[in-house]
Amino acid sequence: MAGTKWGGSVWYTAVDLDIGKDYMLRSGLGVTHFQVKGGAKRVIDLTSTQDISLMSEFEQIRSFKNVILYMPAGKNFEWLDFIEIAEHNLTVSIKFVVIGEIGTTLTQSFQLVCKNAKITELPNKSKTSDSGQQLLTVKLSIPDAELDYGSYQDGEYFEEKL
Repeated sequence: MAGTKWGGSVWYTAVDLDIGKDYMLRSGLGVTHFQVKGGAKRVIDLTSTQDISLMSEFEQIRSFKNVILYMPAGKNFEWLDFIEIAEHNLTVSIKFVVIGEIGTTLTQSFQLVCKNAKITELPNKSKTSDSGQQLLTVKLSIPDAELDYGSYQDGEYFEEKL
């Protein structure tokens, strides 16, 4: 939809039974970019994209069973959580949501849920080429993904499984 502004967030949970530690993020951590390794070979910039085909990108996540998330600094512990989860090779449950809004009205949403994801490489800091902002790069394997799509149709919001 023309004029739609996009934004992304990720939530995660993981448990390290060896040391009795829970990793959980109850409020979403912003995601500014994402990409699929083996997919269309492009990085989706959610902060500047006006109109993109997210449906195909989410289908590529499911087909290629991976996603790379780029996140700006939050409260710092989230970055440490991702690093510790990777170091301990923990299974992580993630929910990645991308929403489209016109003004303050939600027009579309995409949601990916995977209960048995793994971080495949130690997360690292990178910089975006456009703004120079430091981002954390987290590469995840997504062995099985549940995908949902939602949109407004005739004044009502509908969700469907993909």
